[in-house]
Amino acid sequence: MTIRRDWLKRQVEAGKMEARCDLDIEHDGNGSNDSYGGPWRGARLSTPKYARDGNGISRCTDLDFIDGQMNFDAFDFRSSSGCAYADSKAGPFTLHVHSNLCYTLRFKQAMEVAA
Repeated sequence: MTIRRDWLKRQVEAGKMEARCDLDIEHDGNGSNDSYGGPWRGARLSTPKYARDGNGISRCTDLDFIDGQMNFDAFDFRSSSGCAYADSKAGPFTLHVHSNLCYTLRFKQAMEVAA
């Protein structure tokens, strides 16, 4: 079933999701630690900061990147070639950003409390 990507984005923003990459390469967000497959990681929405320099050119001043997390960009949830779907309302959810970038997201697993 198709799901709304804006709904999925709101779940990520609320800190309810974890994610991993589905296709051949798992991107870490900056290309330096790409690997095949990988563990589930906390999903978060990255909000980079930009400022204009003395020449009026916009430059990134803060990537807002956290190591060990799946750092999504807002564009990942609204690209014109993307889509999202799930087998059920409980997930897991598949997010296609574009033809060769695809993620699986799920609600974070409840932590078991030792008695």
